[in-house]
Amino acid sequence: MGHERHLEFRCSYHQTHKSLDKLLKDYDVENKKLDYDYNIRRYPWTVLTRDEIDYCVNDVVGLVQAMYSRMVQGNDNLYTLPFTSTGYVRRLARNAMKQYNFNKLHSMMCNYTVYEMLREEFRGGDTHANRYFTGKIIERVHSFDRASSYPDVMLNGQFPMSPFRLNPDCTTLNDLERLHRYGQAVLFRATFINIEQKDVYYGCPYLSRDKGRNIENPIIDNGRILSADKYSCTLTDVDFNIISNEYVWEDVEISDVYTARYGRLPEPLRQVVRDLFINKTSLKGVDEKEYMLSKELINSLYGM
Repeated sequence: MGHERHLEFRCSYHQTHKSLDKLLKDYDVENKKLDYDYNIRRYPWTVLTRDEIDYCVNDVVGLVQAMYSRMVQGNDNLYTLPFTSTGYVRRLARNAMKQYNFNKLHSMMCNYTVYEMLREEFRGGDTHANRYFTGKIIERVHSFDRASSYPDVMLNGQFPMSPFRLNPDCTTLNDLERLHRYGQAVLFRATFINIEQKDVYYGCPYLSRDKGRNIENPIIDNGRILSADKYSCTLTDVDFNIISNEYVWEDVEISDVYTARYGRLPEPLRQVVRDLFINKTSLKGVDEKEYMLSKELINSLYGM
């Protein structure tokens, strides 16, 4: 039999997580995107002008140039080039963690029950429109930003650094408070009875309809719970601290309590964060390509 031939298709957007226009500008390729009038109606039989053909050619040639630059930059070839943008940082982290004790690392892996609970609890960033100001134009608005918040949290924050173990003795809020004082990360299921916001004028309620179960008679603000006769969900100690500040309730039942020990992230992983942070800060305004790559990597590391 002769050699079989295959074509392998990969998505450049998943690999870069950038629009084609931004990718070509960031890598300053020779064949950048050209102007194109999208308002003109074209059909398969429409004869394209020279400029239109050049536009189509530049998109393809420019992409090849940018992807080649990424291969050179990462010392990659077509076999080693990561499939996704987070593949770069996964490779860095994987190599760094070879220094870490393999058995200790794998002892922290969760079982299926804990994994299910973690998936139930997981949520993204807390963004929500204030219902009292939706659709209005607000003057003199201010905001602030935490510089390098991701590396700060990864280097200075505490994370679960032991296996989650079932804690059948924890059945009350006092038990939860005791575990918190002892520096334990807690994962549990909770059912609130007659829960409602403390402050009806607070515009960013935390509890989500999407993450709730067995919800009875809720009052909902664009997917968030203002009040409910009954509301069940899965929480961590971090969630519970936020909910305690925002809501009051008549009663709460807790179950399936799992605990782990808080600690720093593994030192080899923290060193990767330091290296990327030093690269990012020292390259800003000096080498924009390398600065941009370091910034991508450090944000991807947090996401990973």
